[in-house]
Amino acid sequence: MSYLNSDKNNVSLEWAAMLIGVVVICVTAYVIFGTEWNVYRVVNVMLGVAFLLFITYAYTNASNLKKALKGSESDALAMSKENESLRSAIGDIELTLEKTKNDNSRLEAEKEKLEEEIDILKDKLTALTDPQEEEGSKKEA
Repeated sequence: MSYLNSDKNNVSLEWAAMLIGVVVICVTAYVIFGTEWNVYRVVNVMLGVAFLLFITYAYTNASNLKKALKGSESDALAMSKENESLRSAIGDIELTLEKTKNDNSRLEAEKEKLEEEIDILKDKLTALTDPQEEEGSKKEA
């Protein structure tokens, strides 16, 4: 039984089927013990009613399941489309991240090269200012 399911229609349908089954059993017991019918005739009628009840219940339950399945298929299709869009977004983000890493590496290398050039220029500046300081100290002496 699916009375744990949240669908109220299925729960009421199952309880109706159980109630009809109990009524059929009670009527059968009355017919067997309270009338002139024999047991074989009562069993045949009971089996016929039970079979009709089973067919009706199975048909309604199957149609409810088909409706639920159609809803699930549309939900699955929507989730699949959303999944594809998220995957493409992730791919774009990963591509951007890779480009950023490459740019960062390139800029780091350029920074190191510029720092080396600055150090070379500082050394040259120091070399140029040192002889001037030596000449200035010689003139004072």
